[in-house]
Amino acid sequence: MNPQTPILERAYQLARSGRCISLTEIRAQLRHEGYERVHTQTSTSWVTVPLRRMCAEAARDLPLELTAADAPMCMSYRVTNDCAQGARPG
Repeated sequence: MNPQTPILERAYQLARSGRCISLTEIRAQLRHEGYERVHTQTSTSWVTVPLRRMCAEAARDLPLELTAADAPMCMSYRVTNDCAQGARPG
């Protein structure tokens, strides 16, 4: 992603994409992409409420087998960013 993209714009992109299923995953992805002060920039309710709503809406659009099967894998592989790249553990 373009590092010049403002952090909140990128957070909303991630939430809408369905690649991140929670605010925690959005923050981890932003850090992975090199953004700084992630928690500070994404901790007010006027940011967190819409991000959580967007994540929930995007998750509803995913096939059932992905939301049920991949969510735990996303959480455990967040640090390496495998989930965001679509990889599944072997």
